Amino acid sequence: MSALPPEVDRATFEEQIHAWYRSATARPWFVTSEHGMITARALAENVVATVAKDGHARPEVLVQLRERVEVILAGHAERLDCTAENLQAKSAFGRCAAGKRTAHWIETYRRLNRFRTSLPSVRVHDFTEQHRRQDWGMGEYDADVATLLKRAVGLAWNEKLNMVTIRGIGKYRRTHASEIFSDDDCGLILETLDFPNLLLYQDGESTPVSDLMGQESHVFTVVPRADVEAHLDWRLPIFESGKYRVVFDGAALLLLELWRQGKSGGLG
Repeated sequence: MSALPPEVDRATFEEQIHAWYRSATARPWFVTSEHGMITARALAENVVATVAKDGHARPEVLVQLRERVEVILAGHAERLDCTAENLQAKSAFGRCAAGKRTAHWIETYRRLNRFRTSLPSVRVHDFTEQHRRQDWGMGEYDADVATLLKRAVGLAWNEKLNMVTIRGIGKYRRTHASEIFSDDDCGLILETLDFPNLLLYQDGESTPVSDLMGQESHVFTVVPRADVEAHLDWRLPIFESGKYRVVFDGAALLLLELWRQGKSGGLG
């Protein structure tokens, strides 16, 4: 920065930033993986579920819709050369529909999955934002759990409001999850309802976010830190858990595939 003149135009500044910092890969390979196809299929299943909620939808219409979805997914997989992964995803949804315990997480994930984001979030009241806007209602908003724990000031549960309150957003804080995992938990998609002792900490203190996460099941995965550390960056909302790394909801599927790819040497 010291080599630049005191003032530079925006275009020059952007050029310098791109020259100084290596661009992070977009990980396009994920869409061709098993969990990438599970993500696509979950979105498609949400469309079917939405139509099925309409009492006017005739049974034959649902059958036709599901057949059409299968054609679209098969064509999508063929174009991406991941037909086998699409069949794996279809089989996983079949096991879930059959009530297989190990595939129950797929229904939880399908319910959570959205086009914009599937990160866990909670409703908060931000007193600083309320005062800044001079409007009580403007102090309430949804915040993703990772950002909330990393940046929130004065995080607390307010009995009167029956919600989490904060005193604004500040500097980054140290966050981690309970160190309750073992190697046997690695490489699986798990659910928070099965881990009532899983707590999320901010600066070493347990937070009320843990209780809220447990009220509605979320999916997560656990992987050994040493196996994935070189391939992680700020884009993944990661929680430390001793020698493991924990990620929730949609990001969990990506972390699991990063771990798989790393073990197979696919990430270089």
